[in-house]
Amino acid sequence: MEFINQTGGELHLEAYSDCGPRVLLPWNDAASASEPTPVTVPAGQATGWGDSCTVEQIRDRFFYELDLRGQDGNEPKMNLVFTGLAPWP
Repeated sequence: MEFINQTGGELHLEAYSDCGPRVLLPWNDAASASEPTPVTVPAGQATGWGDSCTVEQIRDRFFYELDLRGQDGNEPKMNLVFTGLAPWP
């Protein structure tokens, strides 16, 4: 992922992620499988962040959720959900 900050000030986020062969409900629940990862994006700049998802069953449908929140504990800033089939090794 690449985060681009066009707000004019430093952007402080917490990234949560979860994945698996199930639909995540509710979609914007920060109580996901991962601990929050702090992501800081300086004003006018971009920051990269990487994550991975392991699925046990080949060809299983999986869901990956990325939930971005402000570090100040405010409401979610952005919630993305990706879905696909687990590839052959």
